[in-house]
This record gives sequence, structure tokens and C-alpha cells, in this order.
Amino acid sequence: GTLSGPGTVTLTAAAVAEIHACVADAEAFSGAVTGAGTLAVCGDRAQTFADAALTVPKLELNGGVVAGTAFFGGGDLVLACNGGALWGTLSGVGTLSLTGTPKIALPADTFEQGGARMTLVQATSIPADAQAAFQKAEVVAPEGLPGSWTPHVSVSATEIKVSVGPSGTVLYFR
Repeated sequence: GTLSGPGTVTLTAAAVAEIHACVADAEAFSGAVTGAGTLAVCGDRAQTFADAALTVPKLELNGGVVAGTAFFGGGDLVLACNGGALWGTLSGVGTLSLTGTPKIALPADTFEQGGARMTLVQATSIPADAQAAFQKAEVVAPEGLPGSWTPHVSVSATEIKVSVGPSGTVLYFR
């Protein structure tokens, strides 16, 4: 099921904790996932974090959406993109490397809000291959992206951001 509320999940070496994101509007998880194992998210809903601490070496996005805010600490993080999507902020000290093809999921109210902007990743280091993969990321919306809307992913050695809005329109976010 979906993780929610506070608490700690400790993973031993080679262990995989699979979160099946299957509950709509579940309370966000504000606890910690620690250890030497892998945290895997699957399902067709969102696993939302609220300043959660992810001190595991690998986060797999196998389905569903990872949303909210999470800090990775204690070293580097491998983000394995296997069909799941990201619409949240992962930040931390260390290198964020990437396997697979990243997907960025826009929230359902993006079009009513007139656009969206999000910092997806902040890290000490994001390798060039991960930067290039995020620039080519698929941006998806619950009901499809209107033809007049254009996503833009900006990358640097320490940050990945996405913005989306109607083409030909200037959006100002504060």
C-alpha cells in the first residue's frame, strides 16, 4: 500500500520495499526510509512525500507518481526510471544518477492554474548523462497535454526544473 504519516522503514542490504501507490488522496509520508536496500514505487496513483528522508542508495519509479518533497542523504542516489513518473522535489547531498527514461507527471489542475513550474531535483552533482536524459523526458498530464502547451525542462550540474504553459504566453511565477 501507500506509505502515509510519520514513521521509519529500515531496509537491509539487497531488500526491496515496494510501495503500491493505490490510494487516492492518501496522507503524505513524512517519515524516513533508511538502509542499504531499494525503495520501489509502483501502482497507478501517487506516493506523496512531505519532507521525507530517503537514505537508501536507490529509488525505483516502476509505476505511479512520486510527488511532494523528499531529501536524500547519506550518499548518492540512483533514480531508476522504469515507467513511473516524478512530480515532486528530490534534494540532497551527493550525486543523483539516473537509469532508464525519466517521465514527468503534471498534476490534474495544471491547465486550470494556467501552467506549472517545479524544481524536480537539487543535488551536489547531476552527471551529464542524467541531465541529457531529463532534457528529453516525456511530460505527461492526466488528460493529455494540449497541443498549444509546451513543456520546458532546464538542467544544470546541480538542478533540474520543469515548466509548462501555453505556447506564446509569458508565465510569471513568484
